[in-house]
Amino acid sequence: MAGRLSVSSSESQHASQDVGEENGTSRISELWRLDRFGYTPSYAFEVYKSRVGAALTLVSLTLLVVYIVITTRDYVVLPPLHASRRTALGSEDTITIAPNALGVQLLLDGQPFQNDSFFTVMFEQMTRGETPPATTLTSHVCTLSDERTSVDNILCLSERVRLTGSLGAERQGYLRCRVVPCTGSTCVDQTEWEETLLRSTLRLVMLETDSDVTRLVALDWRYVQGMAVFSDIVLQYMFVEKVARWAWDEDETTTVHLFKERITSLPDLGVASSAGDPFVGQVNVMLDSEGIVTTEEHISLLDLFASWGAQYAFQLFTIGFL
Repeated sequence: MAGRLSVSSSESQHASQDVGEENGTSRISELWRLDRFGYTPSYAFEVYKSRVGAALTLVSLTLLVVYIVITTRDYVVLPPLHASRRTALGSEDTITIAPNALGVQLLLDGQPFQNDSFFTVMFEQMTRGETPPATTLTSHVCTLSDERTSVDNILCLSERVRLTGSLGAERQGYLRCRVVPCTGSTCVDQTEWEETLLRSTLRLVMLETDSDVTRLVALDWRYVQGMAVFSDIVLQYMFVEKVARWAWDEDETTTVHLFKERITSLPDLGVASSAGDPFVGQVNVMLDSEGIVTTEEHISLLDLFASWGAQYAFQLFTIGFL
């Protein structure tokens, strides 16, 4: 019995030793699996090709070449992409109305009428919140025109005007255009200029530029008996950023203004013409409280090449699947 027990104990020792060796070997093999530089053998097989595959290859290459030609033509010919967003204007935001970009005229029975013994047209740079609030600007007779039409014998600004701030701001710069009745010894009497005013139309004309297109905007106010004209012209501020297309170009930024709306009232003519700051017509040109930021950008070469790669990958997937 003792001999048998000794044999069985020795066998168990050998078995436990074998199990320990196997566990050690498995741990080492697990470490080998972490090798990221292992060699994967490759086996050469004969390539299977067919006439159908050759025909599909020609079709895919033709489609790819056509796609490259079309996208290259679009890249060269198509206009830039536009993206716009609205933004609130601050007290420091400014646009400038250039000389010969805005004018005012009186039309008597449809014809330009200029006679200082009746009325005088004045331009003033107004700055709310400053003293003095008004600065008189010089003017001259000119012609305003675009590609479609022109306006002759109109009184135009000779100086630049700054429109700053936003509508209703405490500190705001705007343009005031006034038609003032003549009150000197060489003037006609009030009855005569009132009769003339009743047959007249007040016209404001401005040039605005949008996407490199210049056009005339004309606004008319027909006089009503016993009433003066008072109107606020609100312009939309637009900041245009043109992203450079080529590496040797530079980004361009321009600021333009677009007509948005006019707010008109008709005060009593007698009160308006006899007040401390008399007028028979007054038009204020100012900025809106909200502007537009527009970005013009062409498709980049990187996006063009990426579209070619995507087209090629799509053909490999679809035609290769067939």
